[in-house]
Amino acid sequence: MKSIKGLAVGLLFFSVGIFTPQVAYTSPLDYSFPELLERYETTDEILRQLELHRPIAPLETREMVELPPISDVIPFETKYIYDEFGHFMEVLTDETLAAFNEELMRRVNLEITPEFEAYASALGALVDIMMAIEYYNTHGYAPISPAFSGDHQIRRIANVLDSHDGLSFAQSTHVNSLGLDSQLLANGTSRPAFIPQSIDNTAWRDAFRHFSWNLNMARNVNLGSVVARIAGNNHEWAGILRGNNVSEAQAINMRRHLATEMSRNLATFNTFVDNDTLMDFWNNREGVLNSNMSGSPLQIFTSRWQSANIIGTRYNVGVPQHQVTPERRANIFTTRWHIHFQH
Repeated sequence: MKSIKGLAVGLLFFSVGIFTPQVAYTSPLDYSFPELLERYETTDEILRQLELHRPIAPLETREMVELPPISDVIPFETKYIYDEFGHFMEVLTDETLAAFNEELMRRVNLEITPEFEAYASALGALVDIMMAIEYYNTHGYAPISPAFSGDHQIRRIANVLDSHDGLSFAQSTHVNSLGLDSQLLANGTSRPAFIPQSIDNTAWRDAFRHFSWNLNMARNVNLGSVVARIAGNNHEWAGILRGNNVSEAQAINMRRHLATEMSRNLATFNTFVDNDTLMDFWNNREGVLNSNMSGSPLQIFTSRWQSANIIGTRYNVGVPQHQVTPERRANIFTTRWHIHFQH
């Protein structure tokens, strides 16, 4: 009887081993965000799951298709205009720009394989979850739906580009959190006495926000100066790309093609990088390059402002040393600070 009981117990364990259904290893994309909150103990664990399911870019999407410059295959003409500061600036004519954009989109779509589309779409879906985590951590409850404000769309494209460039989802949360902190810092900072009265509060606070954000990213132990440059640049690239209403796959390809064309001549660079964006690229770089200085972000910003190294206005106000100038445009163009990726 004892041996039979033992056999019965053994058969029971054997049958459980064979017939108990196994739990499938599923992707975070299989669940709604509230379900993910119930499934995992912490949002950090969800971020780790996102990382485990990060898609790998198909190899062919990392290689630039060899094509002649767009300027060689379309009627390419430029014109000179006055910018907001009264500076003479060379840009593409309206007819050339229309032809340029048509050829640009043709090339962008030419390289989008089904594998690349699936990769980029999955990356975008994971980014949506990451941004929902940020919302939850900030507000204490799950978002009913993504916020589709203009700023949200820029951050979403920037986060997709960041992830494509190798940032982890945890790093992206640090990037976005520091961006919010810098915005709150700038909005809460009283107007310093050294800011000329002709420069409004929105302008100098925007300069301080970009400077402090990039400085703090470069100082952050989870990020550093290389990641700060990537994230700061991609935020500006997202603003350039957003107007084209592009998908994730198109955004990745368009950035690469535009970088190539913008590197070939200053007129193309000037056409796509307006004074707002040039100001932000410049102040982002100032924040990264001066992150090793001792002092608070405001103290270092003050020092760089007083030595005329901050662009503090987008408009023809204030003093020339705090404006976008042709020399500063040429500096960003020639040093290629805005291009941190292979193209």
